[in-house]
Amino acid sequence: MKKYVITTLNDKIAAVTFEEDKPSLINVYDTADCNRGGEADKGAVLLGNVYIGRVQNVVKNINSAFIEVAKDVVCYYSLTDNTQHHFLNRKNTDKVCQGDLMLVQVSKEAVKTKVPSLTSDISVTGNYIVMALDGKGEVAVSAKIKDNAFRKDIQSKLRPLIEKAEGRMSLVVRTAAYAASESEVLAEAEYMSGVEEAIHIKSTCRPAFTCLYKKEEQYICDIREGKLTSDDRIISDDKELLNTIVEHIPSAGKIVSLYDDKLLPLYKCYNLEKIINDALNPRVWLKSGAYLIIEPTEALTVIDVNTGKFDGNKKNREETFLKINLEAAGQICRQLKLRNISGIIIVDFINMENPENNTELISFLKAELSKDSVPSFFIEMTKLGLVEITRKKIKKPLHESFSHNF
Repeated sequence: MKKYVITTLNDKIAAVTFEEDKPSLINVYDTADCNRGGEADKGAVLLGNVYIGRVQNVVKNINSAFIEVAKDVVCYYSLTDNTQHHFLNRKNTDKVCQGDLMLVQVSKEAVKTKVPSLTSDISVTGNYIVMALDGKGEVAVSAKIKDNAFRKDIQSKLRPLIEKAEGRMSLVVRTAAYAASESEVLAEAEYMSGVEEAIHIKSTCRPAFTCLYKKEEQYICDIREGKLTSDDRIISDDKELLNTIVEHIPSAGKIVSLYDDKLLPLYKCYNLEKIINDALNPRVWLKSGAYLIIEPTEALTVIDVNTGKFDGNKKNREETFLKINLEAAGQICRQLKLRNISGIIIVDFINMENPENNTELISFLKAELSKDSVPSFFIEMTKLGLVEITRKKIKKPLHESFSHNF
């Protein structure tokens, strides 16, 4: 059972996910990013939005282009990763050139000094359907759905929408569609068809910097990606937030709850300030008395494991160090998710002399990393005993969203 607690703190929307009554994920959203405006501006260039961008310049030595999607808002566009371009101006070549107008989608948020990244693989994800502007005109069904009769039936019913779009889009039926009613799935598919049609029509007549598709608020996307069940709960003291959630995720209507205790605010009831402050604290205590020091830098994040107050088997230091390292490995994986730490992570575990212990530690660490919904990988243990981990960069880390403690 998961519990989502959402409220407003210091002009930001804070959402803390609890699993087994322990905080497992903290997401922070700027309220400026949750506006309902229609014109692109610096504060509204959000993950998932689709824009008409203008190529500012092409940098050949890094095989990339920089595309302006709003006034003075320039984003990175890899020509290596993006090979199929959506040009909106007449061209005699398929090469990206300065001044070209292109249809692009924000694929990564700005992180530190890096500008947002763009993709030409434009898609919109719903509860049951994913719409992709890939020009393939296909209807695909999740491989997890094994019912052949269902697969054939839903494909035949979605095919007219593909024909209506003249093959400009493809539709992918998600696993959740199998448990939903046919009317819900078809209604969402119709909505996706409308989104595609609106993007297609507007892209032919709107100027550069137009936002053709504004993705729903990120907190909605994060809740959906959490794969809600009937046992989960969504709690907020903001009625508008709850209404927005139910509007976008109708199935959440049965699990939302409005918190209205005037004597004990929601953030105090769930101790949200302490939870966030602890997640901003470099030091993380382990149950054994050992502790971690987590230090983000411009290039990478360094994590140091210390024995601290650990009172284990002093006669067998190797066994003691293994216990600390295993506990630390589990907590490190939890902190990566909780703090949304990404990029390169270097961990200095306590040195162990027995190679078998290092093998056990690495095996355990790999297993814990595999549980993360964000791609996370063990790279290697260096000759100095340092462990290298990578975690895909998608959103800002927590310490950049909250630059100060409460």
